[in-house]
Amino acid sequence: MRGLFMNDKEKEIEEVKSEVIGFENKNTGVFGIISLILGILSILCCWFPFFNLVFSVSAVVLGIIELKNIKRGVSSSNGKVMAIIGIILGSIIMLLFLISISIFGLNAILLPQMSRNWY
Repeated sequence: MRGLFMNDKEKEIEEVKSEVIGFENKNTGVFGIISLILGILSILCCWFPFFNLVFSVSAVVLGIIELKNIKRGVSSSNGKVMAIIGIILGSIIMLLFLISISIFGLNAILLPQMSRNWY
């Protein structure tokens, strides 16, 4: 973000630093790290439906934001793998959440009808 507000002299200094010592002043992929942590938390909180859904959706959204930041060059590629893993974990947990809700919903609809037929 700082690169947008630098004057020509500061940009030249940053370019020389990156060429000479391989230093690049980019963000370190914080959204990727957070995406991975939220993906793991969504697995650990799978017994709590609300937290599970919040963590998994947040993991997917932050992972996608991180991948877009890497593509634009705003963030370094250090967080790319963590963002992808966070997206995968969040997507799997969201899918399992939707499957379990549909199964429990189907049971809630069919179970009263089945119990009436037993009498």
